[in-house]
This record gives sequence, C-alpha cells and structure tokens, in this order.
Amino acid sequence: MNLVSKIHPAAADAVFYRRVLKLPKPSADYVRAETAFREASNALRSLTHRREALKIEAGVDNPGRNKIPSETLRSMLLTLADEISAKKTLHNEASAEFDKERTAYRDHARASLADDIEGLGSLISQRLDELRELLDVAAALSGQAREARVEMPTLISDAPVAIRLLEPVANTIVKMIGRGSRA
Repeated sequence: MNLVSKIHPAAADAVFYRRVLKLPKPSADYVRAETAFREASNALRSLTHRREALKIEAGVDNPGRNKIPSETLRSMLLTLADEISAKKTLHNEASAEFDKERTAYRDHARASLADDIEGLGSLISQRLDELRELLDVAAALSGQAREARVEMPTLISDAPVAIRLLEPVANTIVKMIGRGSRA
C-alpha cells in the first residue's frame, strides 16, 4: 500500500456514499395513494377492454356462437359506459392524490439527500482534478522519454492519449455535477 492510498482512501468514500445515498422510504400515505391509483387504473382498463371486446364480438359473425341480441348489447354497453364513467372519476381522484404524494416524496427525497449529493459532486470534482494532475505528470515524463528515445511503460507512453480521451468525459462530468446542484 502506498502513501497516496493512505491519504485518499477512495474505497472508504465509496462505502460512505453507498451507505448514505439511498432514497428514503416512502410514507404510508404515498404507498396507499400509489396502490389506490394502480387499482383504479387496472379497474378502468379492465372495463374498457370488456366494452371493446363486446363491440368486437357483436360485429363478428361466428356460426359456432349465438350473436348477442342488439337490445341486450345496447343495455350492456350502456351499463359499461356508466361503470367506466364512475371508474374514470375514481381514477382521476386517485391520480391527483398520487401526484400530490409523489411530489411531496420527491421534494422530501431531494431535500434529505441534497447535502450528501453536493458532497459527492465535490469529491468527484476533486478526484477528477487529481486524475488530471497525475496524467499530466505521466504525460510530461512521456514527452521527456520520447525526446530522449527512452522506451517507457504504457502507463507513461499512453498518458497523452489518456488525457485527450479524458477531456470530453471530464467536461461531461463537470456539466453533470453543475446541473445536479441546481436540480
């Protein structure tokens, strides 16, 4: 183990952030609202499928099956239309409640994680700067070795290439961190 790994324990940082960066459990109200919304959606979808299946069945001539009488079909479709209307109302109410709970949960999750996310962004920026600095050291040695025609290990000889490859990634990471702090 070298001195750098003792000074900058990256593994300990990763363990810390893996532990703290977890979404909080949703509230009981959130879970109830989500369940009610899913149940209302499923009920509405089921009735809608049933109505569509009846319409299709009524329009298809099937010699192996008796056709639903027109009056019975109209009555069934009217009953389904009433049930669908009632389920749409329930679905809309459940959707509104779930949206309210989801917004509250999202705001709570963001607020509770904000400081740790900011800390993670700072640490990533710091490590990115350290990586750039170390690659600059390797690239400088690579340049000296090239001038002196001394063959170096790939770690050194490919450092200029690594810097060129790192820059677009680093720029993306910097933008990502900048946007993350504003969200």
